[in-house]
Parts: sequence; C-alpha cells; structure tokens
Amino acid sequence: MMNNKPFWITIARDGDTTDGRHIPAQDLRDIASNFDPAIYLPRVKAAYTGKYEFLTIGAIYAVKATTSCEGTTLLRALIQPNDEWFYPGLYDLQTQSVYPSLEYVQDQRPANEREWATTFISGLSLTTEPAIRDLEPINKHMVRS
Repeated sequence: MMNNKPFWITIARDGDTTDGRHIPAQDLRDIASNFDPAIYLPRVKAAYTGKYEFLTIGAIYAVKATTSCEGTTLLRALIQPNDEWFYPGLYDLQTQSVYPSLEYVQDQRPANEREWATTFISGLSLTTEPAIRDLEPINKHMVRS
C-alpha cells in the first residue's frame, strides 16, 4: 500500500538562488495570499526536463508563507501525492537527494495597475540540483509505507 497522505514541505525561501535569480519575500507572501485551488490547482511534475517532465505526480492543495527563526520568509506547500509519486526507478533515493523546485509567475506591473492578482504559483518540479538554497530534500516523503 502506498502512503498517499498529504504532507507539508518548504518549497521556497526568499533570497538568491543557485542559478543567479532572486526571490523577493513579497513574492512568496503574494503567492500565499493569492492561492486558490478552486481557480487553479498547481501540479507537481516529476522533473523539469527529460522523459519525466510531463509526468504529474501530485498536486498542491494549499500554500502558506511563514517566517523562519532567522527571519527568512518561507513558502510551504501542502502536497497531495498520487500513485505516480512512487514511480519505480524515477530517482535513486539511496544516492540522490530530491528537492522541490518552485515555478511561479511574477507580475512586473505596479500593484495599482493590476486588475487582478497575478503573482501566483504555477507548479512545482522535482530536481536533484536545487535552485533554492537550504531546502531539505524530500526523499523521506517518497518512500512506500
């Protein structure tokens, strides 16, 4: 039997990424306040590229912004895995760390020029090379119970 229970994980933190981008704390707070799964339910993909980039392995049902004890803004997501979450051979969980990688849309217009909230989470992919610093690997959530 698979452990398909939903779980909360940290998927982003404000600050610089390993690939040279910067995630502002306000973006993470906006993502949390704009989130509505009735309007759009972001999917979790097995990978960004390659043969698994279109494999949906779960969905994000809630997000919340929190503050770490160091004062960093964190974005946490409630993930509901589906049966594909445990796809055999997708990752070698004994030797590879697997990390969440946030996909989001950021509106560049000033807030007073926006007709609706447009900074939102569009999805999440899994990766073995994290773009966001200091995230815990999610391997423990990928094992059969």
